[in-house]
Amino acid sequence: MPQPSVPEGVIRESVDFSGGPFRLEGELAYPGCGRPGAVAVIAPPHPLLGGDMRNNVVRGLSEGLAQLGL
Repeated sequence: MPQPSVPEGVIRESVDFSGGPFRLEGELAYPGCGRPGAVAVIAPPHPLLGGDMRNNVVRGLSEGLAQLGL
């Protein structure tokens, strides 16, 4: 599935955290200039219920907050 384009001024990075046999995958979205004024953690719907971190609501929230400087 192709990735949607990232709005201008927003940087998106993939991150991985490992802990024992588990791996947590995520993405950072932050403003391209200046320092973020705050941080938000956005969790997608549960994957066993059809959720996905590339959900349009999750993407919209993360990119909208990054455009606002968070």
